[in-house]
Amino acid sequence: MKGKNQSQAAVAAGYSPKNPDVSGAVAMAQLRRKVPEILVRVGLFPEKIFSEVLVPGLRATKTELASFQGVFVDSRELVDHEQRGKYFDRYCRLQ
Repeated sequence: MKGKNQSQAAVAAGYSPKNPDVSGAVAMAQLRRKVPEILVRVGLFPEKIFSEVLVPGLRATKTELASFQGVFVDSRELVDHEQRGKYFDRYCRLQ
């Protein structure tokens, strides 16, 4: 699908060029149905993805370093709002 929209990708995948929008939608629907099965087959269970990827992302932190005149003086662990927001957005898309 590199650089192609859904319709172009459907035609490139061998679906009917007469009605690529419908073909693309059908292909995407088929893919959505297959993805969970494929993930389980390779050992990526939904619970594992949630516990090892999504939850840590929702708890993301970052280390801020402070220096004075080129000398390290302090570090602090802070909430990484940007990363947490990205993972929260991903979580919301799953709902």
